[in-house]
Amino acid sequence: MVTAQDSATNESGNSSEASATPNTIFDDFESGDLLGGRAWLDNWIVTGPVTVVSTDSPQAGTYHLNVDKGSDAVRSANLSGQTNMRLQFWVKINGHKGNSKSYAEVRSQTAPTGP
Repeated sequence: MVTAQDSATNESGNSSEASATPNTIFDDFESGDLLGGRAWLDNWIVTGPVTVVSTDSPQAGTYHLNVDKGSDAVRSANLSGQTNMRLQFWVKINGHKGNSKSYAEVRSQTAPTGP
């Protein structure tokens, strides 16, 4: 999941691979770990088994993100001053059975205010 955030702490994004603005904010996982990419506020935050792997034929390059069932990968970016944003990602789903579902979320969220 990728989360982009503007200066008012509005958040947007959730995916396995994404570029919020072409060639501005991206991660192609070619670093081979969860620390690569450009223009993110932080590293990937993961829950459950999430790894960067070179197996299973990545869409492009050598590496891609592998997110196992019940796991999440989240990342934030600052989109203040940006307009006409585009979220773009590739996904490959293996092992879906019956009513299995996968989700990619895009959201805008304002941080709570107070003392």
